Amino acid sequence: IDIPDEVEKAEFEYRVSTYYYQSYQPFKAIQHVVKAKEMYLNHVRYEINIALCDNVYGLACIDLREFERAEECLNTVIDIFKKYDEEHLLLRVRYNLGWLYNIQDLYPLAIRQSSEIANKIPNHFKALFVLARTYYKLEGVETAKSYIEQGMNYTNESGNEEYKHRFAVLNELITELPRIKLEKVVTDAIS
Repeated sequence: IDIPDEVEKAEFEYRVSTYYYQSYQPFKAIQHVVKAKEMYLNHVRYEINIALCDNVYGLACIDLREFERAEECLNTVIDIFKKYDEEHLLLRVRYNLGWLYNIQDLYPLAIRQSSEIANKIPNHFKALFVLARTYYKLEGVETAKSYIEQGMNYTNESGNEEYKHRFAVLNELITELPRIKLEKVVTDAIS
């Protein structure tokens, strides 16, 4: 594709990188986001765009289990978004950091990041899921159930099927129902 303006090319590469990230292709996401960032660096006043590139890079690093690199990258992005008072973007990155900590079983850190999001955006079902999963792992069953209930309500309202199933599976794990029922819930989730 012939795109004459370098900033437009950078935006295109960034969008392609997010597509590849969402398609579970972290290596391709990194290739494109690095191109986008390099182009943005040639221009002034694109710090937010550069930080968004670093966010995608950090997410791809999480998928590649490069946790230290991901954490460093996401914390840098947080600093930039704080500097520019980009609260909405800051919360997105805090969620990513909470997810990173959750994957690594660093539960207190996951709770801290995700609680901040849930307090500011009560219907953020992804943060609610991290909180529910974290408390489940810590055997805080009642707290986990509370977050599951909230999350299920919001996913039912929004129609988000993926998280609806995630909450359903987690709910079945907590209630310790017979294995046959859990198998049905998991089968429904993947079909």
